This record gives sequence, C-alpha cells and structure tokens, in this order.
Amino acid sequence: MTARLVIATALRGGAGGIATCAAVAVAQGARSDAGGSSGVVLVEVGAARQRGATLLASSVARRLERDLRAAELDASARGALCWVGVPAGHPQPLAELGDVLRAAGDVAGAAFALLPPGLWRAALEDERLRIAGGLICARLPAQRPLAALAVRELVAAGARARVVARPPGAVASRRALAGLDPGGSTSERARCLAGGLLAPRPRDPVAGVLAGADGRGSRGGGVPAETVGSAATKAS
Repeated sequence: MTARLVIATALRGGAGGIATCAAVAVAQGARSDAGGSSGVVLVEVGAARQRGATLLASSVARRLERDLRAAELDASARGALCWVGVPAGHPQPLAELGDVLRAAGDVAGAAFALLPPGLWRAALEDERLRIAGGLICARLPAQRPLAALAVRELVAAGARARVVARPPGAVASRRALAGLDPGGSTSERARCLAGGLLAPRPRDPVAGVLAGADGRGSRGGGVPAETVGSAATKAS
C-alpha cells in the first residue's frame, strides 16, 4: 500500500466537502505529473450515487480504473482522477477504503477519501490506514472549536491538517467533480492545500496552519493551529 492517504470531511452544516476534496485531489494530480510520479484516487465514502467515467481522462486514471475494477471495486476514470464510490450503508466502509488502497498499488501516489463526520475518529484509529493528512471543511468562526479538535486529533496521529472555510463556486465545483482543474482562485487554494497536506513534515508539526478562507496559510489569512487549539481547550 504505497499511496499517501488524505482523509477529508465536512463538519455538520459545512458545505462543499466533496468539491473541495476533488479540487485538492486534482491539484495533487498536477503536482504528481510535474514530478513524473503516479496517479490519484478519490474515494467518496457514503456516496449517494456512483459517478460515471468521463470522456476526458488521463491515461493513469484509466489504468487505475482498470486495476480497481479488476479487484471488483466500483471505479471510474474522471479527468485526472480515478473516482471510487463506497455507497451509503456499506457494512464496512473503512475496510473497503483499505481494499481500494491495496488494489491501487504502486500506480497511485496519493489517495483522498471523503468521509462522513461519524467515521472520522474511526479512520484515525484504524491501523490499516496510514493517514498522511486531513482536510476539514468548516464554517468559521462558528465551528472553530470543532475544527480545532479535529486538527488536534490529526496532529496527535502524526498527520498534517488543513481547515477550509470557503467552498468552491458552482462552476469550479463542476469542473473539480469532473476531475478537471477548477481554475481561478480555487486552483490556487487547492495547490496550496495539496502542498501543505502532502509535503514533507516540518520539524514541529503543530506549527502547521489552518487554511481558513483562502487556503494559503497564515500569510494569506489562515489561523495558526496553536491559536485554534487554544479555542478548543476553552470550549471543552
């Protein structure tokens, strides 16, 4: 299992979780292409419907589609991504996620998994999943304490964390869901988020930042993890 895994979720009432996750996954795919690396898998856990393949899809996405379908997994090549839906009501969704990572093998360099909030902690505690980072979609400042708790759980698990407060717009969302570069400021934020989640870890992991409204860290208006962490302590 070689793909680096990023888990994502939208806190209750948070919007744009799947579109945000897709945009960051597309950005990571572009980073991989630039480095001559491998493909990206996006797993939608709790999917209400399966998303079909698109006419425009990269060769590595189509190869992942073939490999995953050969393992009897419901995969579709969509643009730069290979999309896998784990339907709502699946009896063992995290086991299915593990199966996806194993079937993707060396072809996938990264995998993004959108999880329902109720599976967040279970995923962090699942020894089968080696989580590199976590992406949290939240309404700030209203959900700052909840977001901070999620960040602290990720840091405790040795993973990087980013929080996003601004979902992509309608056009950018449609493009990201098709596995295409969403364009404009959404692309810029997604590139920064991908780099922050999957770059080599800093010496002090708590010195990471929450991406806030623009996804570019503290210099672009993000909130330092230490500050949000202190808000969670006061709220607990």
